Amino acid sequence: MLLLCFVANVGVARATCGPGAVPAYDDINRILLIRCQAATSSYPCFRSLLVIQNGQIKSGDLNAISGVGLRGTYALASARREDVGSQLLSRLSDYSFLKMTVPPAGRYIDGEFNLLAVRRCGGATVIRNDGVIDDAAHIPWSVLLQRLQATILSLQWTQTSPTPDYKDAMNWYTESAIPDMLKP
Repeated sequence: MLLLCFVANVGVARATCGPGAVPAYDDINRILLIRCQAATSSYPCFRSLLVIQNGQIKSGDLNAISGVGLRGTYALASARREDVGSQLLSRLSDYSFLKMTVPPAGRYIDGEFNLLAVRRCGGATVIRNDGVIDDAAHIPWSVLLQRLQATILSLQWTQTSPTPDYKDAMNWYTESAIPDMLKP
């Protein structure tokens, strides 16, 4: 009697941290999204940090100042988190965030500030763009930000303070503060 065993590994994601490894979205364990234009209340002004483990959001916080229908500081509620972590990682993958390059926009005083950072394998991948991103060169970047924003803001948030954390907001624009925001 001849017994043949065939094992197929279809669709199983594996962590790829290590020297020379190809960046993998399943390795991402933090997502930091900051969007703000302080000069106008119609443009979003918020910061959100989500902690992801095994494709699920484990925790998160939101500091909302204006333009997103929320104001104050928030913690992520426990409901509806299971699928959203995977959705966010899929969005990042769909837009090839880990390989994305974004052309610089012109700097403006009190202009738009957009930052997306992820932590994976102990390091950070950060794309920061100051200025207008409504032109053709910035379409993939702008659409990615809008889709991530919509998904994040659709989560259930519990308000911890009706006042935004302005001390935290001052750190949004400081490059050196970003790694600290992504620390475990």
